Amino acid sequence: MAKLNAKNLTIGENVIGVGTTHVAIDVLELNRKQTNKGVNYINEKGDIKLATINWNGGCARGFPKFIPLYKEKNGLINEGKIGNAKSILTSMKNTLDIEIEVLKENPKFFLCDNPACYSCRVSWEHSEKKQIKFIFNWLKINFKGLSYSRFKNFYKVIYKKQKK
Repeated sequence: MAKLNAKNLTIGENVIGVGTTHVAIDVLELNRKQTNKGVNYINEKGDIKLATINWNGGCARGFPKFIPLYKEKNGLINEGKIGNAKSILTSMKNTLDIEIEVLKENPKFFLCDNPACYSCRVSWEHSEKKQIKFIFNWLKINFKGLSYSRFKNFYKVIYKKQKK
């Protein structure tokens, strides 16, 4: 679509992207650990198969970080309202070029700010991979009042028991 200089019209209040970020991620070969999550189906031979995601995707909370850059660097053609809904019109070629340029310099740019987001904190080759910190942040957000030192000691005890 970008090679054809297609346009993208996004309508709605919670705009999360314009359809090119996952392409930029793939072009730059920013890889993420794939899980075996998917949907089982029965193929034409009657065998049960697992259909998994075959693209890197990304976290929808991080993609809006590009929108100010689209405005600044000629990716945004127009913005306004269609009816009562916020809308933006973008050039897919320009947004892809902007994303590739930004992600070459900073592959972490599209990661969200949630310290308990598994996708952004653990699953990418370029993410922190500090699983204990991720687990602590997840627990802290979901269970108020947990201190890092108490959690770290608890984790060490559990981890040692699992290794035996």
